Amino acid sequence: MDLQRDARIAYLNGMKAAIEDANQMLHAYAIIHGLTDLDLRADKRNQYRNAMVKFVGNKVVKTTLDRNDEGVFFLNFGYIATTYGTDRNSGLTQVIGKNAVCNSKDKGCVKTVQNVYAPTKSAQEKACESSDKNIELCYVAIDQQWEQAYVVLKGFSATQCALHYTSATSENNPPKIELITSGC
Repeated sequence: MDLQRDARIAYLNGMKAAIEDANQMLHAYAIIHGLTDLDLRADKRNQYRNAMVKFVGNKVVKTTLDRNDEGVFFLNFGYIATTYGTDRNSGLTQVIGKNAVCNSKDKGCVKTVQNVYAPTKSAQEKACESSDKNIELCYVAIDQQWEQAYVVLKGFSATQCALHYTSATSENNPPKIELITSGC
């Protein structure tokens, strides 16, 4: 028996379930508020401000203030959008209760996710490593089109032990979530 491997796979399954549940809630909100036709992949610069939301308690609230310190993230066709960059908490990491960005205004906030932009295959194969003992995961954005991202367990690469998220391609084609466990 490999209990550590089983625990890592269970952790990934928990992340997947949390993201699926959040996407169901967010998509219902997006339908009610007319946010299901916004395709960030096609036009990030002009549409992204129309698809910003944040959690306030257990509610979703639309916002026009692009403020990472308030937990703002983006929707794509009414589902969690992938984002890239080193200065943003993605919606994916927020719904699993992890932080990639903490600033002095965030009381009690601990940075637990390292953001990585990895446009090449070799970068995706690099292990999620950090000298920061609080880092548990890496959020790996693999392109600039907001189409795919990985949430990778520390000590592993995106090709070994990760959650792979592919953005929605339309309102009727929700995101795809795949677990990569061959190297866990």
